[in-house]
Parts: sequence; C-alpha cells; structure tokens
Amino acid sequence: MSDEEGRMRNQVDRGEEARKIIENSLFNEAFADLERGIMDVFKESGLSDEKLHRHARESLGLLANLRQCLEQHMITGKAAHTRMLTLKEKGPIARLVSRV
Repeated sequence: MSDEEGRMRNQVDRGEEARKIIENSLFNEAFADLERGIMDVFKESGLSDEKLHRHARESLGLLANLRQCLEQHMITGKAAHTRMLTLKEKGPIARLVSRV
C-alpha cells in the first residue's frame, strides 16, 4: 500500500467513524440536551448579564463547530473513498501515467 493509499484509507476510516457519531442516537440526544440547556440560560438570565450571554453564545458556537468538524471528516472520508474507487478502476498503469 502506498503512502497515498494509506492516507486515503485513514480518511475513509475517520469519515466512517464520524458518520457513526453523527448518526448515534445517544450523541444526538446529548447534543440536543446541551443546546437546550444553553438556550435556557439565554431565556432565564437577565438582559443585563452580558458575560453570561457571551458565554452562552460561545458555547453554542463550540457545539456548532463540533458538529461541523465531524461533518467535514465525513465529507473528506467520502471523497477519499470515491478517489480510491476511481484509482482502482483505472488500474496501476493508468495511475502511474496520471502522476506524470
């Protein structure tokens, strides 16, 4: 296995793990509970508590970043899988020629 194939295989594996997490019901329930809890902080705190509001906004941003990071791993894994299939269909000689 070449370095490129190993790297793509790793991306495919990581993408699959990310998909499993994103589709995991316990993860989604925990994620929703966290979002609800943060939104409750917004609703229950007074408008004058800027520090608490800023902290809640940052927390929501971090949750969104976590989901986006997992989704990006999944997208990268799918792209690597497609690339591996393309290389496999072309065969070893076609791969060598395409590198030149």
